[in-house]
Amino acid sequence: MDHLRGIVLTNPRLAQRVLTEQRVADHVVRETLRAETLIRLGNPRAAATAATRAVEAAAAEDPVAPARLLPAAVVLADCAILSGAPDAASGCMDLKHLARDYADLPRMVVAVALRGVAIYHQRSCRHARRLFSGLHVARARVTGVDAIAVALAEARDTIDACCAARQFGHKPPVQPPAFTAGGLVQSELTPGALADRILRLPGSHDCAAV
Repeated sequence: MDHLRGIVLTNPRLAQRVLTEQRVADHVVRETLRAETLIRLGNPRAAATAATRAVEAAAAEDPVAPARLLPAAVVLADCAILSGAPDAASGCMDLKHLARDYADLPRMVVAVALRGVAIYHQRSCRHARRLFSGLHVARARVTGVDAIAVALAEARDTIDACCAARQFGHKPPVQPPAFTAGGLVQSELTPGALADRILRLPGSHDCAAV
């Protein structure tokens, strides 16, 4: 597994060739990593197809293994964010409930944070900013300013910057998308991850910035 993660992390195009049924027999792992690779290569719709296969296969296992199902489910939710799917926010709530059912706190945090990204893209920059600000304060109060608190503060500040610059239009990042927080390659939320997702699509601005 570590070898496969390393290939996806360092050479996504090679990973596309490696992640075949002949080389990676585990269907759930193969399709989850394939989805993460396709995200990195800028193809979230194809990634969603792979992630859906991974989720369906993991959910069909008896017993269900949370360590297999949840990463695939996070990647699927992230695909919805990146492709601008209209049900992205509700999908994040489903992910939050799934992570809660399996007592996976890190992925619960990821789900709530991704929902904030979807809200920014599709509903309200003000609502999203309040959400990230509140999450940051709550996290910092409990754990101090750890990596997750930093990521949440970055999300809030990125929205502020987008609001201030909205008159200039949306300019997506030129670098490849960051790896999915909560997937198999990157298991938890890290600095930069939320800011990357916020900047991928235009925001829905109901702010006072001009």
